[in-house]
Amino acid sequence: MGISTQRLVDTTYHVRGSEPKLLILSGTHGDETEVTDCVTRYIDTHQSELPDYVYIPELSPTAVKLKTRRNLFGHDLNREFIHEPIDPEVITAMKILDPFTFSLCIAFHEDPDRRTSFYMYDSHILRDTELLEYRQLITQTDAKLFTGIDDPADGKLALHVERGYIHTPILGKHDTGFSMRWLIEDHKAQRVFNPEIPGKADMDLKQRLVDMIFEYSIPFVS
Repeated sequence: MGISTQRLVDTTYHVRGSEPKLLILSGTHGDETEVTDCVTRYIDTHQSELPDYVYIPELSPTAVKLKTRRNLFGHDLNREFIHEPIDPEVITAMKILDPFTFSLCIAFHEDPDRRTSFYMYDSHILRDTELLEYRQLITQTDAKLFTGIDDPADGKLALHVERGYIHTPILGKHDTGFSMRWLIEDHKAQRVFNPEIPGKADMDLKQRLVDMIFEYSIPFVS
């Protein structure tokens, strides 16, 4: 199946297949760009292993250009996915995604405070066997399983992560503006994985983690 590269306003995106069930996001924040390189590399070299997908490498093109967390409009994009958005990049993203319904979204981020510790938000809950496999795969990359509070200074986060994993309760907070909440509540995706790659890690570890997340996640696409 061919890949169509399209552009809406300033956002470039790639579509493979007529009914893609996998959504891949990165570049929500402009200071988390190395993971985008890893994601693009995996996609380019593993096309035969991927289900049909939509891939938006730079969800916030202006933030990526500025290399900052906030975009040109002064917004942290992952606080702007509300039902009547004002941010132009969120409006564009919603228009891009409007024709599709996904069984899984993988929204890649980097945690700038971590060197080797990895964790992932999940909109649902892994079964015990799934969680065991997930943790084993993480440790095989030489990353550590993060336990602690994610961003205690952020009132919309400050959530406890246990050994690299958290089933997030943020879906019930209607004022968060998280893309995960919008995707689930608007029925754009049945499930969302939000991996937080350690921002201070070297590129080899980042790539291993991205590879692992794809290999683990693909069976969840139906």
